[in-house]
Amino acid sequence: MDSLVKETGLDWFKRLSAPTVVYQTGCRELDRLLGGGFKLGQVYSIDGEGATGKTQLCFTIIANHLLNQKNGTSYIYYIDFNSGFKPSRMAEILRSRDPSLNNEMMHKLLKRVLLVVVTSASDFHYFFTHFSLISKTHQGSLIICENVGLILAETTHAGVYTGQTRRDEIQYAMKHLAEKKCMPIILTNHMRKYKERQVPALFYRWNQAIPIHILMMKQNNERKLQLMDSDMASLLNSI
Repeated sequence: MDSLVKETGLDWFKRLSAPTVVYQTGCRELDRLLGGGFKLGQVYSIDGEGATGKTQLCFTIIANHLLNQKNGTSYIYYIDFNSGFKPSRMAEILRSRDPSLNNEMMHKLLKRVLLVVVTSASDFHYFFTHFSLISKTHQGSLIICENVGLILAETTHAGVYTGQTRRDEIQYAMKHLAEKKCMPIILTNHMRKYKERQVPALFYRWNQAIPIHILMMKQNNERKLQLMDSDMASLLNSI
């Protein structure tokens, strides 16, 4: 009995072996690479240089999530460093995917995206450790965090031990929240130059702790997606 009381929603899904519990991304190629979409209780990182489409992909994911749950009551938390969320652009994507949306439904869907501006590692850590309080009246079903490398940039300038400890604390808080609330958490991260190569920011240990990385590239004016596991992302950081 005691073990049942402590079981989370994610534990329940795992115990029943339900691999189909996913959120489709709205991008067929990415859904194929991910085996159906984003799995509940998992943390993902979308990595890429500027202008490779990371924000556009996030907007697509949000639009698809909202349209798949038109009558839902849960919220999407969109965390950003510089208030990059554009409701007008989101409305365009929603309308392009469902031309039948009227203004009332559009307004209803957009209200379910909550912008959270975070400019420091401390604020970022607070969000994840106090999410139950923050979301008390606005239950969340998806968290998207843009520009994690910028939000945590200060930890790369702090002492090695201090900065790494802070990033470890945030990693633990994110994973704990994803599993406890049974929701995916999706990050975007920029690339930085390291030993003549472009690698995801925030160093080896951060990237190793995130199981799945989605690398976005632009080649010959075409955007391409590549899936990397944590070992490959860490390898890139160690080259």
